[in-house]
Amino acid sequence: MSSAQKSFINNFEALKEARSNEIDSVPAVRSDALARLNEPALPAARDDDWRFVNIAPVLKQEFGIAPTGDEPESHEDIKTILTKCPIGSFTPHRMVFVNGRFSSTHSSVGSLPDGLTVSSLATSFAGGNCGAENALNHFGKYVPHSQPFASANTACTQDGAFIHVSKGSVISEMIQVLFITVAGSEVAVTHPRLLIVVEESASVEIMESYYGLGEGAYLTNPVLEIHGARNSNIGHYRFCYEGKDASHVSVQETHLESDTNFTSQTFNFRGGLCRNDIGMVLAGEGIDAQINALYVLTDDQEVDNHTRIEHTKPHCDSRELFKGVLGGHSHAVFNGLIHVLEDAQKTDSKQSNMHLLLSPDAQIDAQPQLEIYADDVKCTHGATIGQLDNEALFYLKARGINAIDAKTILTEAFAGDVISYIKNEELRNIVTKLTKKLLRQDGLVGK
Repeated sequence: MSSAQKSFINNFEALKEARSNEIDSVPAVRSDALARLNEPALPAARDDDWRFVNIAPVLKQEFGIAPTGDEPESHEDIKTILTKCPIGSFTPHRMVFVNGRFSSTHSSVGSLPDGLTVSSLATSFAGGNCGAENALNHFGKYVPHSQPFASANTACTQDGAFIHVSKGSVISEMIQVLFITVAGSEVAVTHPRLLIVVEESASVEIMESYYGLGEGAYLTNPVLEIHGARNSNIGHYRFCYEGKDASHVSVQETHLESDTNFTSQTFNFRGGLCRNDIGMVLAGEGIDAQINALYVLTDDQEVDNHTRIEHTKPHCDSRELFKGVLGGHSHAVFNGLIHVLEDAQKTDSKQSNMHLLLSPDAQIDAQPQLEIYADDVKCTHGATIGQLDNEALFYLKARGINAIDAKTILTEAFAGDVISYIKNEELRNIVTKLTKKLLRQDGLVGK
C-alpha cells in the first residue's frame, strides 16, 4: 500500500471522528469508496494509463488534511483573486471554497432565478434546501469504480458545490464555483466536489476554477459529476491556475440523455503536475457533445489529459479538440478514446489533438484511439506535433513586426481555435488576453 493510499485512509478515519464536518448522509457510498482504497488500487508507473507521467512523487507523499478555520478565510490574497483576477470576479453568482470548505465570507451567490438551486453539498445533504433529494440520488452515481483518486475523493470529501436546474428553466447568468487552496508548511490534500444536475429542457452555463495561494506543495483531488436530462443545454468551463509545486488530479464524468447539447472546455495555465480524466457517456439518441482543452505550459510543468467518450445509442455527434503550447522542459500527454458500441449506428465522432513546441526540451506523448463495434459510423482521429512556421515568421517580420510579436501572433492563432468555442463574448475576450499575457510573461515566445 502506497503512502498516499495510507494517507487517504487515515484522512477518512480522522474525518469520521469529527462527524460535524463530514458529509454523512451517504455512508454506503463512502464505505464502498473506502473499501476500494484498501485494495491495491492507486496507479503505478507500470500501469498503461499512467506510464507517460511521473505520478510516483504523489504516491510516495504522506498527505495531511488541509487546515481550516479563520486564517484561510481571511487570507488577503483571496480578496485579491476575487477583485483583481478577471476570471475570479467574472460572474455575480459565485461559490467560493477555501481548502475544501464553503466560505460564506468570500461567496456572492446573489438573488437566484426561479428553477436554480446553488448550495454547498454539506447543506444539501443536511436537508437545507429543496435539492437534497436530487443531490443524494446523483452523488457518486457516474464515477467508474476503476478511478482510484475519485474513490479517495468520495471517501474523504468534506464539502462541495451542488447546482440543480429544474425542468424547463433557462438560466441566463453564468454560475462560478471557485476552489482555492492555501498552501501551508505541511503537504496537504483537498478533495473538492462538484455535482451538476440539469433537468429536462433546462439550460445553464457553469465555470469551475482552481487557484493555489502561497508557496509549497499540495494535492488537489477534485471530482465533477454532470447529469444532463433529455433536451438539456449545458455549457461548462474549467480553469486550473494552481501553485507551481502543486499536483492536481481530477476526474470529470458526464452522463447525457437524448437530444442534449453539451460543451465542456478545460484551460490549464499554471501548476506542477496536472492529470485530467474526462469521461462522457452518451446514453441517449440525438446528442451533440463537444469537449475541448487548451494548455499553456512552461518550466517543468506536466499535463496529462485522458479522455473517454462512450457512444451507446445511435444518431449522436461528438467533437474533441485538444491543443497544447509547450515551452521550457514541460511535458504533455494526451490519451483519447472514442468507444462506439454495437447499437450506436450513425455515430459521427471526430477527435483532434495538436501540440505546438516552443522549446527543443519540451516533450509530448500522444495516443489517439478508436474502438468501434458498429458498422455505420463516421469516426476520425488525428494528432499533430510541430513548431512555428519559419515562413510565416519571416512574412510577419518582413512587414515590420518584431520577432516576439510575430511569435505571439502565430501562437495566439494556434490557441484561438479552442478559445473561439467560448460562447460568452466577455469571457472569450478575458481568456484571449490572459493567454497572451502568459505567453509573454513566462517567456514562451522569447524574452
